[in-house]
Order: sequence, then structure tokens, then C-alpha cells
Amino acid sequence: MLFFLFFSFIYALCKHPIPDPSFELEKYMGHWYEIAATWPIRHTFEKHLICTQAHYSLLSNQSVLINNTAFKPFDDVSSKGKWVSITGVGTPVAPATLSIQFTTNKAPYVVSAVFGHYEQALVASTCSAFIWILSRTPTLSDQKYTEIITKARELGYHTRFWRLKKSIQDHCIKIFNDDPPIEEHDTGDEDKKQFY
Repeated sequence: MLFFLFFSFIYALCKHPIPDPSFELEKYMGHWYEIAATWPIRHTFEKHLICTQAHYSLLSNQSVLINNTAFKPFDDVSSKGKWVSITGVGTPVAPATLSIQFTTNKAPYVVSAVFGHYEQALVASTCSAFIWILSRTPTLSDQKYTEIITKARELGYHTRFWRLKKSIQDHCIKIFNDDPPIEEHDTGDEDKKQFY
């Protein structure tokens, strides 16, 4: 009985992601920085990663080439850390919704809101426990950040329960210039992070 009640509680918080009806895929292409992500993201496939970024390119068949990159500050090989990267493909399946595939894994990618001239975006995935705030720049003003959080809550996303928290982007431009990211497709599952 207690298990059923707990499951019902969690299910109630797992709101299906809501797509932005005005979304235009072409305007979404280009480079994005992760400004914030929820606890399930930070403690699974983005664990121990900083400077998380994504680059989207539209292919001729209208699918999207995705290159996700982040910096791993420490690893077993080098104390200075390393960049890790993975590429995938997103297939449009509904308005503002992609089915994204990295290696053999697939996941929904739903753009719930865009701000300004596609300068920031609110993105969600399965169960809306996976929420991201993305920006064309590595930092956001407090006012803009609050605006996006408010929009997420208006859409019914439980940002407090899923512990949406700001990502680390400090000095990432400098890190990128000193040690550019390298594609690492065959380094094992640990480095094949599905960060968006």
C-alpha cells in the first residue's frame, strides 16, 4: 500500500513535457550552453561534468545532428581533466519534439519554450524530471533566469522537487581555448554522456 502511494505521488510529479506550439526548428540550430539542469541529470549522465554545451546542425533530411560536449575536471589519466563529447541524431516526431538517439539509446527531446529571438530555451525529456535551461551565452542575468523558472512552473514543471540547479560555466571559454574538445566515440560508456 505504501509503495502504491509513493508511486502515485511520483507519477503525479512526472508531467509529460509540453511542446512550444510556435517552435521553429531552423531558428533553434547552432550553439547552446547549459545554464541549469535537474538532479536526475546532474547525478546520472552528466555526473562530474562542467562546461556542458550542445551544437545542433540541420541535415538535408530535416533531422538534426547533435554534438554534446562537456569538460571532465579530473580523470584517471590526467589531473588537468579532459573534454568529452558524443554525437547523435534527432528526428522530428511532433511539433517542438525530437526523438534523439546516441549509440543505441533513444530519448524524447521537447522544447517547451523559447525566449527572445531564440536566445534561451526551456527543454524537457522523459517524465519532465529531466529539465534543462539553455542559452546562447554561458551566463544569464538573474532576471532572465527567474523569468524562465517562472515559465517552467506555469507549465506545471516541478522545478523545486526535481532540484533544478545552475550548471557550472565559469571560465569555460578559457578552458575551451586552452584545451579544445576532442570527439571521443570509443572510450567506453562512462564517457558517452547523453547531455543535451
